[in-house]
Amino acid sequence: MIVEVCVDSAESAQLAASAGADRLELNLALELDGLTPSAGLVQQVISSVEIPVIAMARPRSGNFVYSNHQWGTILSDIDFLVKNGAAGIAFGCLNEDRTIDETRCRQAMAIGHGKEMVFHRAFDETPNWETALETLIDLGVSRILTSGQAESAHIGISNLAAMQEKAAGRIEILPGAGVTAENAVEIIQKTGVTQIHGSFARSKSRGLYEEVQLVVKQLAHHAGGF
Repeated sequence: MIVEVCVDSAESAQLAASAGADRLELNLALELDGLTPSAGLVQQVISSVEIPVIAMARPRSGNFVYSNHQWGTILSDIDFLVKNGAAGIAFGCLNEDRTIDETRCRQAMAIGHGKEMVFHRAFDETPNWETALETLIDLGVSRILTSGQAESAHIGISNLAAMQEKAAGRIEILPGAGVTAENAVEIIQKTGVTQIHGSFARSKSRGLYEEVQLVVKQLAHHAGGF
């Protein structure tokens, strides 16, 4: 089971890694659901941890329909992130009707060739997830970060299970949004996924290190039951 932790600083990256995280997603501004990290932060985090770092490519908050200039920024950011050690890129782009923008996705995929390309929760805004999933498979996307088109992954368990079944090993499904030590095991057990994603910083009684460590221990304990 892979535990991916969403982080926005070198300090949180190091805490998550030392607590047993398997992979990081690096962002700025988690309060805005994550934006492209700065050059300095990317270099600092990648040089200080030994686990893979997926870097976000998102220049602004809001929807995922981008102007030509904004999309150009995303492509330049992907190029920088790939050349500076990111193991993969989290990105997403939609047409005005919220379907997958296939043309732009191909452009991103070409720049990130050889890296893990993750379509982020823009997926959850698509009107037909089955069609969107097949489109992303055809494009060669590695993984989809999704809450099952619900407010949280826990609420979206039934959709996540259906997505995992539909994917049938052709693309990875990564549940994210509202994943905690209290629900991580249930999400995995009921969906059949092999990985989870979260910021793991919402507990009032535990810090990031303790929360991630608890999730890792719980998953290890239940490994035989998945």
